[in-house]
This record gives sequence, structure tokens and C-alpha cells, in this order.
Amino acid sequence: MASWALEGLIEEVLADTADGRWLRERVEFLMVSLMDLDGVEDGDQGKNRSRAGAGPRPGDPPLPGRTAVGRLHRGRRL
Repeated sequence: MASWALEGLIEEVLADTADGRWLRERVEFLMVSLMDLDGVEDGDQGKNRSRAGAGPRPGDPPLPGRTAVGRLHRGRRL
């Protein structure tokens, strides 16, 4: 579901329309999809997923993808 929403947002931002131009001129986007590739491939994502694959527990090291995204937006207002 999130990938479809992101695809629609990308299409709108890149569209040769008044809205697309307005967005490109005024908004900075950081678009990231598929942060949980294993969950997507297994069809096990979202609120009802099992705890075993739901991500790190407190004290676990951060996942590489989340660390990379954190580096991308560090210092920017979100």
C-alpha cells in the first residue's frame, strides 16, 4: 500500500502540471520505499505482523537502511 501511495506522489511531483511545478519549486522531498524488504517480500508487514519480524527491540543496533535514511535527513527540518 505504501509503495502505491509513494508511486502516486512521485507521479504528481514529476507531472507537467501547475500542481507538479508548484511542488517542485517549493517542496523538498525525501522519498524512501521498501524499508522492510523482507516483510514486503513475505507479505508480512503492517500493524498485524508477528513480533519476531517487526523490527529492532530496544537496545538492538539500528538497521542499515534506517541508518542510511537518518544520514540523508540529518540537519533538515522534518
